[in-house]
Amino acid sequence: MGAYKGIYSSIETAHCLDVNRLVSTIKGAVKASFAGKKKELTAKDVAEAVEHNLKVFSLDDQSFSFYSVPNKLGGCRWLARCPKCGSNVLKLYKPEGGDQFQCKDCHNLRSPSALYGPTRRYKEVIRPMRRMERIKEILSSSNLSEMKTKSLLDEYDKLEKSLQDSTFFRKSRLLSKE
Repeated sequence: MGAYKGIYSSIETAHCLDVNRLVSTIKGAVKASFAGKKKELTAKDVAEAVEHNLKVFSLDDQSFSFYSVPNKLGGCRWLARCPKCGSNVLKLYKPEGGDQFQCKDCHNLRSPSALYGPTRRYKEVIRPMRRMERIKEILSSSNLSEMKTKSLLDEYDKLEKSLQDSTFFRKSRLLSKE
């Protein structure tokens, strides 16, 4: 059952190996290594380099099995195989205290919304606060256009207003002051 022996934990607390992000990083490195060279980089060259790098990839002394599935419009999608159950996944997780990367089912991991359930408190307080934190991260770390910045600031203001109108939020804020 993984490190938690039947207790559900959040995927937010686990380290994540995202196959799509890994493939994008490899593609970027391959394209950067070809920059300025006379030979033109082809899609086949990139695909071969990705395949080679995924074959030799390991993390925390654990190697992984990757394979590709062709897309209908060309190209391919890379997936990883869970070392425990063999399922095909885009992400593998290693929770705090865990010894290997495995799929979220093998580690009994759930998304935060699944742990909280469809409660009104989650919908009215937790989800908006998380989105507000994400907006802060985006605004502080990105070079955004003025239109996108305005859109995010408007969304932030709307979320802030909805929190102020929420009885759950007002009650929790009142109780925390005591």
